[in-house]
Amino acid sequence: MANEDSESTQMIEGKFGQGAYGPTVRLVLKSVAAAEQLRELFISARHAPEPILVTRQPGVRIDGVEELRLIQESGVGPHAHLRRTGQSERGQRLDWLASPAGWSILAGLVDAFVKGRPGHQYLTSESHDDVLIEVSFGEESSAAGH
Repeated sequence: MANEDSESTQMIEGKFGQGAYGPTVRLVLKSVAAAEQLRELFISARHAPEPILVTRQPGVRIDGVEELRLIQESGVGPHAHLRRTGQSERGQRLDWLASPAGWSILAGLVDAFVKGRPGHQYLTSESHDDVLIEVSFGEESSAAGH
């Protein structure tokens, strides 16, 4: 479904695979604008009446993930929870649930990237979530070796 120009406009690239701590989606932010986009998705999820489909956002490609939905769920406490809800030939289906406070916490975790600081951050927990999400900005060869 990607058009011919999608490679040049890709801002957030991801890949599902087996990481050091289990199944992992590694998201590579290609620019400060990509970090801002991810932060804005988290902020929007705080009060979104419907799930936000990350995998359908402009400039986002996550290999091995068919669907990644951000869902506002008031009853889950301050921490986000990521659940694997299914799988197809196109990839994993994942629901990421958090309360408004949880989405605010996640938005804060990517603030350093919005400010242009390189590094990486885990946004989920291997002890509570079906899949880990790691986000990386400004690290050389971030997409390789997953």
